[in-house]
Amino acid sequence: MDLDKLTLSAVYKKRKSDRDIFHELMPVKVKEVLLVANLYDSYSIVREGQFSDKIFGEYLQLNLYAAPRFTPANTHEEAIRLLKMEGREYDLVIVMAGVDRKMPMETARDIHQLKPNIPILLLVNNNADLKYFQEEASKASYIERTFVWNGNSNVFLAMIKSVEDRKNIAPDTRLGNVRVVLLVEDSIQY
Repeated sequence: MDLDKLTLSAVYKKRKSDRDIFHELMPVKVKEVLLVANLYDSYSIVREGQFSDKIFGEYLQLNLYAAPRFTPANTHEEAIRLLKMEGREYDLVIVMAGVDRKMPMETARDIHQLKPNIPILLLVNNNADLKYFQEEASKASYIERTFVWNGNSNVFLAMIKSVEDRKNIAPDTRLGNVRVVLLVEDSIQY
């Protein structure tokens, strides 16, 4: 670098450009989540309001200040009604597989037909059913991934981040030269 040609204006523009790039990273954020789960599973996840506090706390630990809002739907019909509501757009749908094995897959299919651009994740609450739902989800191209609920709310942060990272990786690496670490985990259970 030629120091004679280096000006205060050039240094300022470079710093300003770097700052502007930082603000343009992660343009896609999950702000609204529709959680489709039966009453029992909803209650076991939410536990009288503690769920929102846990999610917000996890976001604060990562220096993220805008945790998404979760809207529960306890039936297939309620989920469809909420998706059709004017003025409310969801960034992610999580369908929890409970005792009934058919309904989660049917709900996911109908949601995809109604809103094909919304990512749909399947959340299994029973390790014994994991293999069955993995096979079913592999046949359904509209289900992006399958996760397991083992009583830890960290799984929701992982679900949200997986969607955000998938949508942001191309522009972030191109614009901000963001580095990527590929981690291969061979067990959904863990």
